[in-house]
Amino acid sequence: MFRLLPCLLVLALSFTACDKKDEEEDTHPVWILYVTVRDGAFPSRPLPDCAHVKWRYSGEFDEHDTGCRNDNNFVKVWEKITEDVRIFYRVECPGYAPSAESFADFRYALVDTFSNRDGAEVIQNVTVTIYPE
Repeated sequence: MFRLLPCLLVLALSFTACDKKDEEEDTHPVWILYVTVRDGAFPSRPLPDCAHVKWRYSGEFDEHDTGCRNDNNFVKVWEKITEDVRIFYRVECPGYAPSAESFADFRYALVDTFSNRDGAEVIQNVTVTIYPE
C-alpha cells in the first residue's frame, strides 16, 4: 500500500508535466531584421561575437539589445507581428563608434505565407558599417 502511493504521485506529476497548456504558444507571424555588420577600416572583415543591435519600437522608450550568435557577422532581430511595425535601431560594438540610428518598417500585409516555411514572416536585410574609435 505504501509503495502504491508514491507510484501514483509520480504518475500524476508526469501527466501534469505533459499538459499542453504549458507549451509555448506559436510566435508566428514574425518580423525579422537581418543586420550584416561590416568593419569600416576593413570592410571585408566580419565582426563576430561583438556587434549588438539596440532597437526599440516607434513611440516607445524601452530599448532591446540583440547580439551576434554563432560567430556570424550578422544579427537577427525578430518579434511577433500583428500590425504594421516601425523600429529604430543602431549597431554597437566595443572599440567601435556606434552607427547612426536608422529605422525599418514592416508591413503586416507583406507577411510571407509560403507553405514550405516554418511560419509566416516579413523580412528585411540591411548592412551597417561601423568604424573603429
